Amino acid sequence: MSKLYIVMPVINCLELTQSAIDSIKTNCSKQIILIDNASTDGTQEWALKSGLIDNYIRNDQRKSVSQSWNQGVELALKDQDCQYIAILNNDIVLHQKTLNHMMAFMDQTKYLMVTADNVKDRMSVEVMKQMELPQEYTDFDTWPIEGWRAEGPDFSCYMISRDTIEVIGWFDENYEGAYCEDQDFHIRFERARRWVKEYNDQGIALDRIHAKRLSTAPYFHYASQTIARNQNLRADISSYHGRNQSYYLRKWGAEHPQAMDGGGFITPFGDARYNWRWWEGVEKYGYK
Repeated sequence: MSKLYIVMPVINCLELTQSAIDSIKTNCSKQIILIDNASTDGTQEWALKSGLIDNYIRNDQRKSVSQSWNQGVELALKDQDCQYIAILNNDIVLHQKTLNHMMAFMDQTKYLMVTADNVKDRMSVEVMKQMELPQEYTDFDTWPIEGWRAEGPDFSCYMISRDTIEVIGWFDENYEGAYCEDQDFHIRFERARRWVKEYNDQGIALDRIHAKRLSTAPYFHYASQTIARNQNLRADISSYHGRNQSYYLRKWGAEHPQAMDGGGFITPFGDARYNWRWWEGVEKYGYK
């Protein structure tokens, strides 16, 4: 039986984590992996006693977003029955059908990434929860994707598969703290598509290399709550932004979105020895 694994990194914000976990509904067998980055607000005690967390990982030394994502995904993929991996922020609330619709859409399209649709600017949590959503996806969602802007991925609530890691690679752990690790992952989709078009690589199906936002998978994202509720982290988090932007520029040769529009390097750092999957330390996970 296929399984859904849910990876959720947290730094404190226990009340939000509890709300997010409570909103997780699915008709698929699921396992929740909580990545706790040195929380001090009772998250550890709750996670161990609540009975809601299947796999609790405590990092006494905080890991970056990309490190935490890799940590959770690596654990999920150890289970050969793992078919879907949903990676969620802890400051979100899901519609009861969101995860089911994302899995159904991934089954239909075989896309390597499907992301949910943040409704924060359009409605309240209460209104979102009352939406009926009779269709798993619409004709609009299955239209051919013309250009990367038509994908609209949202990295606060997204779903990947085992194939995603095999094709696109792992998240680049050279991005410290938070910021730009999501842009890096998205540009690797674009570079993979370019590679397939130019070299006719039959090992990868071109029409699968997308990170599509699904209109029938709503969720509410409070946004930036790790910063807002952890005042002692604000200075560090702010410094990561500029540092990670500089690293992205060095790696891809142009800022985002210029790089997505074809500017910059075709291969990371303009080095032909590397392809779109590359990040230092990739040997740890066995992908070259």
